[in-house]
Amino acid sequence: MPDTVTKNSAQAAQPMRTGHPGLAEIAEKLRWEDLRTFLTIAQEHSFRSASRRANLSANTLRARMSRLEEDVGTSIFRRTRSGISLTSAGQDLATIAKNMLEASRSGNTPLSTDVLVHPGQIRIGSSESLGSFWLTPRLMTLQRTLPHLSVNLLCEYDLARDRSAEVDISIGFTMPKDPDMIVARLGTLHFMLFASEDYAEQNGIPTTLDELRQHKFIEQASPGVHSYLLDFFVGTERPPDFVPIMTNSSICQFWAVASGAGIAALPTYAWALTKTVVPIEIPLNLRFDIFYSCHRTAQNSPAVRSAIDWLKSSFDHDRYPWFATDFVHPSKFAHHELSGRVVSMYENAARQVGQEH
Repeated sequence: MPDTVTKNSAQAAQPMRTGHPGLAEIAEKLRWEDLRTFLTIAQEHSFRSASRRANLSANTLRARMSRLEEDVGTSIFRRTRSGISLTSAGQDLATIAKNMLEASRSGNTPLSTDVLVHPGQIRIGSSESLGSFWLTPRLMTLQRTLPHLSVNLLCEYDLARDRSAEVDISIGFTMPKDPDMIVARLGTLHFMLFASEDYAEQNGIPTTLDELRQHKFIEQASPGVHSYLLDFFVGTERPPDFVPIMTNSSICQFWAVASGAGIAALPTYAWALTKTVVPIEIPLNLRFDIFYSCHRTAQNSPAVRSAIDWLKSSFDHDRYPWFATDFVHPSKFAHHELSGRVVSMYENAARQVGQEH
């Protein structure tokens, strides 16, 4: 295998000697999602096996490898009877990619930005709810910590989709299937029923699940969202006007509830966002653990570590009790710091809409 020279914070990397001049310089500009996929295929010697390991479709893998070969300017795979093997250029590229990963693990790269999925960006994947309501108001804090990078927050409506190959850090409610991911728990998201004060004044508040059937319910329905759980509480044969509004967006659901359109199961931190909604004391409390994950090859990247520290601070249980393991009723939030930075988006507008109707 060719010898390599690892770059460090004091000295830039020297070009690696390979049988294909310029390949090392080209590799530093390639997409990391393509290089990671390439290394997986090289290890598995099969697109099908690599597809299962990466939890990506074979067509996605082939598309990435076509793009990679176009960027490199030469073939990197050849087909054999036993599967696929690397060409000489592919072997050199694999060596370069492995050494770049090793350099990131040892912290010998300046800020280790070369291990990011997209150089120049720190990409964070999140559910639409956590991303829009909770993380967006705090993005400036992260951006000031990483002024050399663009912070890219990718909000996902399909919670069943694994986007770990597309982001540097993923935040979700299920663990990724990729065994090469580092996974840790961030906190717990607690849900209970909420309605607006205006809705409560006009329609009253249900005190039992049977009474809930006589009210309006705003439902969020999208892949990975456990909206089916409502069937276990109110049954499948519901009054025809029980769900006047259905949406795949938690923002739309929250907006409809705050405007007085009906009742919904919302995260308990909804009370930290606006006081136009009030909790309903029906035993319909649900909880979901929140996990973050990152690529094993990027765990020592200072940029990724800084983003993880920012995430841990954003979900600190002492500061934000609604993310604690044990359920804390919203009435106890008064003694803790509330977010206070999302209120203006909903407070006055929600009341104005309610007055119009």
